Amino acid sequence: MSTTSSKSASRAALVVWWAIAAPPLILAVALALLLIGVGPVRDRFWPLPALNLSEAATLTDAAALVEQLRNGANPDLVYPVRPPILSHEVRVRPLEAAAASGRTEIAELLLDAGAHPDRDQIARIFCLAEESHSEQLSAFLRQRLGPAPAANCESGQRPF
Repeated sequence: MSTTSSKSASRAALVVWWAIAAPPLILAVALALLLIGVGPVRDRFWPLPALNLSEAATLTDAAALVEQLRNGANPDLVYPVRPPILSHEVRVRPLEAAAASGRTEIAELLLDAGAHPDRDQIARIFCLAEESHSEQLSAFLRQRLGPAPAANCESGQRPF
């Protein structure tokens, strides 16, 4: 009887050991996969190979924006902002994306890099800055681009 009871005790100890050890082991494997970007984990967290200027401005990712500018990206072109950043693709200029995001530092980087919006674009940029409720951005844009041109901002200028 002691042999059967010994086997039962061994099995019970093994079950308890796995109940305690399994969750940390599963967590460690999941974290390792996340860090090296293997399998379905990679697709969920790093789906885009590289951000373009408008995407970097939308996400307020100054490092990606500076990298793109150093690689010769034109701050006056229209670029797509692709899913999964937004639910659907939208094509905007980087300065418009910065204004919609309400981030002064991103707008400053783009203007310093040579962005030259025309009068219609300036009106749209001011409308987007107004909709973002960033007084700091609006003041910066007035300083760099002059007074806001007359525009109808009620027509839903926000691209996303």
